[in-house]
Amino acid sequence: MSLRNKINFSTPIGTAKYPHLNKPDTAFDTEGKYKLELVFTASEARPMVDAINKAAKAEFGSAQFRVPFTVDEETADVAFKASSKYRPDFVDTTGNPVRVTDLPKIGGGSKLKMQAYLNVYTVSGSKGVSITLQAIQIIEPVKGMNGTPSFEAVEGGFTVDALDDDDVDDGGQEDIDADNFDF
Repeated sequence: MSLRNKINFSTPIGTAKYPHLNKPDTAFDTEGKYKLELVFTASEARPMVDAINKAAKAEFGSAQFRVPFTVDEETADVAFKASSKYRPDFVDTTGNPVRVTDLPKIGGGSKLKMQAYLNVYTVSGSKGVSITLQAIQIIEPVKGMNGTPSFEAVEGGFTVDALDDDDVDDGGQEDIDADNFDF
């Protein structure tokens, strides 16, 4: 498939999994890649799965090929893997561009939409389709891996008082007097 035949698409709102959008992942590539998995229900994912399979079959026929998604056996949710060596563009919920300096931390659990294109490839005998990330619409950023914990209060359990500015954790050192030790 030539670059003239790129298949551009936009996703519905999905849930980010293992996102590396604030800075590139350099674990396996010193230059780094911006990447994420975006998870959808089976019904939300169906049009994208169909487009990927159609593009691959048009290029490879009945030959085996790799796909850029996995299906969770328990939930049937579909996770699409997308990456780019270039920083994607970011927009807010109204479509306004987000400057890199204003970019919130985008962690696992963030609600996002993605614009990307399908890349049908043959490399060293391996055939497949990959998703090249172009832009992200930030719907609901989540800072941590699993979002902010939200528990209901439990009566009679462990509690802490809110810390004042004067409350500094010194590891219990304030009550130690060096004169009370035999050296």
